[in-house]
Amino acid sequence: MAEKKDTAVQAPAAKRELGEAGSEEIRKLYMAVEHSPATIIITDAEGSIQYVNPKFTELTGYRAEEALGRNPRLLKSGHHPPEFYSDLWNTLRKGKEWRGEICNLKKNGDLYWEDASISPVRDEGGNLTHFVAVKEDITRRKKDEEELRRMRDELEKRVAERTEELSGAVRQLRRSESSLAEAQRIAHLGNWDLDLRANSLYWSDESYRIFGLKPREFGATYEAFLNTVHPDDREHVKEAVNRALRANEPYNIDHRIVLPDGTVRVVHEQAEVLCDASGQAVRMVGTVQDITERKQIEKEREERLRFEQLLSELSAMFVNIPIKQIDTEIEGGLQKTGEFLGVERVTLLEFTEGVSTLQPVASFTASGFEPYRSSDFPHSMPWIAAQVGKGEQVVLNRILDDLPPEASTDTAYLHSIGLRSKVLIPIKVGGNVEFAISLSSFRRERRWPDELVKRMRLLGEIFVNIIIRKRATIKARSLGEELAHVARVTTLGELAGALAHEINQPLAAILSNAQAARRFLAAGEPDMEELAEILKDIAEDTERASAVIKNLRRMMKKEEGEFLPLAINEVAHEVVSLVKRDPVGHRVDISLQLEDDLPPVLGDRVQLQQVLMNLIRNGFEAMMYQEEGTRELVLRSRRQDERHLRVEVQDAGIGIEEAKLGRIFDPFFTTKSEGMGMGLSVNRTIIEAHGGRLWARNNPEYGMTFSFTLPISEGEKA
Repeated sequence: MAEKKDTAVQAPAAKRELGEAGSEEIRKLYMAVEHSPATIIITDAEGSIQYVNPKFTELTGYRAEEALGRNPRLLKSGHHPPEFYSDLWNTLRKGKEWRGEICNLKKNGDLYWEDASISPVRDEGGNLTHFVAVKEDITRRKKDEEELRRMRDELEKRVAERTEELSGAVRQLRRSESSLAEAQRIAHLGNWDLDLRANSLYWSDESYRIFGLKPREFGATYEAFLNTVHPDDREHVKEAVNRALRANEPYNIDHRIVLPDGTVRVVHEQAEVLCDASGQAVRMVGTVQDITERKQIEKEREERLRFEQLLSELSAMFVNIPIKQIDTEIEGGLQKTGEFLGVERVTLLEFTEGVSTLQPVASFTASGFEPYRSSDFPHSMPWIAAQVGKGEQVVLNRILDDLPPEASTDTAYLHSIGLRSKVLIPIKVGGNVEFAISLSSFRRERRWPDELVKRMRLLGEIFVNIIIRKRATIKARSLGEELAHVARVTTLGELAGALAHEINQPLAAILSNAQAARRFLAAGEPDMEELAEILKDIAEDTERASAVIKNLRRMMKKEEGEFLPLAINEVAHEVVSLVKRDPVGHRVDISLQLEDDLPPVLGDRVQLQQVLMNLIRNGFEAMMYQEEGTRELVLRSRRQDERHLRVEVQDAGIGIEEAKLGRIFDPFFTTKSEGMGMGLSVNRTIIEAHGGRLWARNNPEYGMTFSFTLPISEGEKA
């Protein structure tokens, strides 16, 4: 340390020496160094500090006496690597100036930065004697630079993050645009934007696809859009747009468009009007969706519902209708079918002579069109007739296009009568083609989808089933009438003895009275009053015999029943007057409990007489072995409700086992040793044919009661 102190240049000594030198310039230089805002350090050639100015002490915190004789390493901060200092000293030893920024350490341990310029000093002989370091405190600047760098890094980071966000947003936007385009393609939904001022129209890709256009082929104006709208819908669209513009309100419409190839599609459009600050409409934005398939589905659903309603109506038409009305109802059903389908002719056909000829069973033809001619088959349409005869349906959406070359005769004929479209559906009965339903359109061509053809086949089967039912009913009725006639004749045969006795009584009285009258006349002057009384008796007996014969003839008739309004009590009296003559009936007390003023029923007198006669005679036979005085049969009539009368035949016989009660109306079931078992079965058939019901029950004590209802004649119902 002493050696260092000896070589150190003390500031006061230097100051004194300069003063002694008297050099004004050196003095000025010294003062400038002393008051310099830069830190100045002078070392010897070995790096030992020889001089520090006051700025050094101010900046580092080291007093001059603490720094002199020491190496500048006392300021080393450890911030720089060893190579930094090696490079610095290598530069200085070569006699070169070193410039750079150094991070040093203050006495108090704080770091500070300096911008240093270190220069070697040589004597006159060129020998290195000192190093002079001039350093400027740049700590503030470095902090500002660090802050700027930090801010720059932060900004760059934020820019990078924002750039990534924007890139992500762009990618998302592109994905969204792609997803939107895909969604629009799947949903057949496009969007558009109309600039009202520029009359420019933007369409999305899907909008172009919906309209079957390409951007280069489309004028992109409102007028160009209108040209794509179906001519019949164009005014409707214009009015909707104009109404929206006038009221500044959205619009929502369906309309048709025509594609370049002529295909017609249905679209749904909805749009909003956008206005500027003054309320003036400047833009319209909206969407367009192809709803053709949806409309077709809605139409098919509506047709299905209408068909089900038609099916329900037709089914209701044929419930409990008289046989005579079936033909009329079938024609009405064919008319409903034609109106439902919008065709001008619907015909139900039947094969005759095998499958060689089709004859109309029933037909509907709209007003203004020629009715169906039976000569149409098979000569005018041999190919169609052959196909249907084989059980193949013939579907002609367009007559001229759908018939094959071998059907030239059929094509020419159908074209000559102006037919545009036709379908002919065979209907099998028992596995054989026996009927067909034909539907013809003269006004327009139309499609016959498979589903519709299936429905029409179902309708045809309904009509055919009704016809078969009618024919079966007529046949059954004929057989029933035959059986009923046999039953009546059999019953009258059983009553023959009593009836002969009943007729003989008035005939014997007539003969006796006639002989008495002859004797009065032979006497010369007859008693005219007595003669008149005899003639009166003859007339009464004649009427009595005539009534018996008349009833016999009525029940013996074999003819189709005639339903007319008649009084049920009158029928009851007629039957009782006949059955009383039965030998068994003579031993039975018949009690008539007939309600007065009953309205007439609609029925066949002979058939109802047969029912009552059979039920009464069954009652007689049930009481055949009863003791006299207990054989009582009650015949009642009364009003059941506002629509029906009720008739009851109650006997005091032995009744029937409950196990057999449910079978007594079955054909050929009987409890009599000599019975055929057809009487009650015929009775039930007759009553049901009248729209009534026949049933039986055992009485609480003994005997049975047969009851049946009959509908009151129309116009007589309360």
